[in-house]
Amino acid sequence: MSKKINITVNGISKKFESPTTINVVFKEMLSEEECENALAALFNGNSVELYTKIEEDATLIPIYFDSDEGSRVYERSLSFLTLAALNNLYPTKQFEVEDAVGKSIAFNIKNKALTHAEIYEIEKEMWRLVKLALPITRHSWTVDEAIKFFTQDGQHDKVDLYSYRKTSKITMYCLDGIYDYFYGSMVQNTSYIKAFKLTSKYPGMLVSFPKDSSMKIEISHIGHKKQYRVFAESQRWCEILNATNVVDVNRMIESGKILDFIRVNEALHDSSIANIATDVIHKRAKIVLIFGPSCSGKTTFTNRLAVHLKVHGLSPALVSLDNFYKNRDTLPIDENGEIDFETIDALDIDCIVDCFDRLLAGEEVDMPRFSFKTGKRKSKSYKLKLEPNQPVLVEGIHAMNDKITSMLPEQLTYGIYVSALTCIKLDDHNRIHTSDARLLRRIVRDMQFRGTPPEETINMWKSVKAGEEKWIYPNQEKADIMFNSTLHYELPLLHSFIYDKLEKIDVTERTYIPARRLVKSLNYFLPIGDDFIREIPPLSILREFIGGSTFYTGRD
Repeated sequence: MSKKINITVNGISKKFESPTTINVVFKEMLSEEECENALAALFNGNSVELYTKIEEDATLIPIYFDSDEGSRVYERSLSFLTLAALNNLYPTKQFEVEDAVGKSIAFNIKNKALTHAEIYEIEKEMWRLVKLALPITRHSWTVDEAIKFFTQDGQHDKVDLYSYRKTSKITMYCLDGIYDYFYGSMVQNTSYIKAFKLTSKYPGMLVSFPKDSSMKIEISHIGHKKQYRVFAESQRWCEILNATNVVDVNRMIESGKILDFIRVNEALHDSSIANIATDVIHKRAKIVLIFGPSCSGKTTFTNRLAVHLKVHGLSPALVSLDNFYKNRDTLPIDENGEIDFETIDALDIDCIVDCFDRLLAGEEVDMPRFSFKTGKRKSKSYKLKLEPNQPVLVEGIHAMNDKITSMLPEQLTYGIYVSALTCIKLDDHNRIHTSDARLLRRIVRDMQFRGTPPEETINMWKSVKAGEEKWIYPNQEKADIMFNSTLHYELPLLHSFIYDKLEKIDVTERTYIPARRLVKSLNYFLPIGDDFIREIPPLSILREFIGGSTFYTGRD
């Protein structure tokens, strides 16, 4: 007699014969459109492929493109499709996944520059594979089997990486006879990859994918020249430091060279900030606007820039746009009925403009102070009058918004975009998302200074990212210069602070999937010991998050 199991989808339950698959269940319980758009599924808390077998009672939630996990499933699958096409056309070459800008990923062929005609052929091959609806299958290998395979395939970056793996099994994926390892689930076949576009980015190419479920492609890298320059500089730093991936960093920890690695990292940061200070002086800027996404280290950067300007005889004044928040009871409401703290309209623009007009006119101005505890502007302000040698450094996520910059004299302003653009990779085919690195910073900081559990920080990260997409990223190329606040030793450092707590998040928690994703990335990093942590300078960007900063221990 066949066994019946109870399967719940979106809160509705139904009996099925065991075993069954998620595909079968979704066809029975979802509409045709819902079934067609599902990329993967949450199966008892884990993200899995649609062909996954179910043998016991289960709870399923469809994963669609518009969710964070859905977008990552699509991106991983598209990366594998790209690598498969490259392998078909260049079977003797090795490939690298590089930086990402917006909804585009960079691919390079080692020791080869791609022509526009070759990129066209690669895209053509990718569409051929899509039309064949080739299955992307999941396989469980031992680590020894994976090491043997990648040794024979010449992928020594993976061979070296797996020596640090903590478990004996590894999940491999196969597409068109090509096996590779990725850090998360995939679509079940290539026909699910419905939209992408390839363009040139010398010496390789960019693969752009949709922003949302409309499947429309926006070539988001166009006009991102400053960001690419920052990535190029960061890759040059990697070469200086002899650290491009996890294994390089781990070997420095094992050999005891991590202290020198930390010092050179910090020196490179200091050199970059010094160069920015020189440029601010050269441009004779009176108002320096410093902005960027959450946990980029804007506050520490601003204070360090002030130090370098003082070296040149200036006396910069520091102003936080947080002090220009409107009273909480007057703030706008978002589409979910919640107070919208991310919108530009949460700031008192009229007050901002009035204060800076009067400061530039040489007046003494009563500058506002805001209390996040009470949600109101403080009754006691502070006075500020700019002297001839006194630029004002203005820090805030909206500093380069048109509503502010359009009211300031362009010839006297200078914009600086600060962000953490991670360049250290897990291996040649798997990068670490920059937003994940910032989330790790945020989790550590919130735990250190606010007692906030990781689950709470992860839960609110989605709304933070949505605000960044809407209000910050569209303005980043307006900056005169960009500063990459990433430090190449920070992930093993953050591992020491947060790994154990992330690993304890239960599978029943809604934050389990993002927590597991962070754990998977940190799994390969060796932690940095307390002796080395004590050597991190008190002015380091990372002190803003782990504590011990001589500048700052409060709110970003």
